[in-house]
Amino acid sequence: MMAVRAAMKRHLRNWAAYLLGVALLALWLGTLDRAELARALTEARWELLVLALLLSAVQAPLRAWRWGHLLPTTDQHARPRYLDLLDSTAIGFMVSFTLPGRIGEVLRPVLVSRRSGRPLGSCFSSILVERVLDILTLLVVLLTFAVFGPRVLPEGLTLQLGLAFGLLLLCGLVAVWWLPRGGDRLARLTAPLARRLPERWQARLGDLASSALQGLSDVRQGGAAWRLPLLSVLTWAPSAVIYMLVCHAVGIELTPIASLLLLGLGSLGIAVPTPAGIGGFHGAITHGLVGLLGAESGPAGAAAFLSHLCLVVPVILHGLFVTFRSGLGIGNLRELTRPPTPAEEPS
Repeated sequence: MMAVRAAMKRHLRNWAAYLLGVALLALWLGTLDRAELARALTEARWELLVLALLLSAVQAPLRAWRWGHLLPTTDQHARPRYLDLLDSTAIGFMVSFTLPGRIGEVLRPVLVSRRSGRPLGSCFSSILVERVLDILTLLVVLLTFAVFGPRVLPEGLTLQLGLAFGLLLLCGLVAVWWLPRGGDRLARLTAPLARRLPERWQARLGDLASSALQGLSDVRQGGAAWRLPLLSVLTWAPSAVIYMLVCHAVGIELTPIASLLLLGLGSLGIAVPTPAGIGGFHGAITHGLVGLLGAESGPAGAAAFLSHLCLVVPVILHGLFVTFRSGLGIGNLRELTRPPTPAEEPS
């Protein structure tokens, strides 16, 4: 009975996410001149769109490359094969882009753990650290735009945002450096809060925090402190170039520094809890181009629509190819995200 209720709740959440995506997409379309949107789409320069699609295809390989450096070698476990990292990355992002709930972020470490024999906790900690690196990278992107970009906001507000981004970045860097050293002290400080949670969540929170601290400790070793920021820049750079190519394809002159604004807004938009950020991504990019950079609504809407396709479609196709090549069915991918039994977890 409990399993049936859980399945019903999951289906309801999925349908709610799909309906939210449709609603946001309809709202986005309602703000555009559809005739101008259609004209911008039909007159787009296809050769630039092809370049954007080809560039998008390198994003999963770059993320897999960086992920490998977040899984340091030990006496018991070598670094996973690059092909295993790439396949797990492709499948994980494909699932996150097609199903609600971002379960691809859970699926990725499960897949690479099963393929490489590494402990599941180590693989999960690498994903947590990856998210920390992405947040810090986006803060650098937004801070760079606030300092060097065109003044699209009132001077006072631009200064306030620049200070806020800089402060958040500084706090993040201090946390990354201090937390692994002060883990015991942090556990004592958060213990009263943890005791207010249900028992089953206390254990999970403790395991998650321990894995994250271990992951942060690992990345500070072996020169990773300078290597990982460079890899993060390489990982995010293709997206900024894709925005530039797509905007030029529809007649919007986007400078490299202005592309950083779209990189930040697109990341916020795609975080909306709909499959692949549908609706939220389109609205964020269109607002950035029209409301902040002064573009026409028709070309801006076309740029948002085509950017989303270029960023998402190659990843989905890659993930589908790897899924079927590996003999996995779409239906049993969710089953792989269930917590493993002690007998199943690699030691």
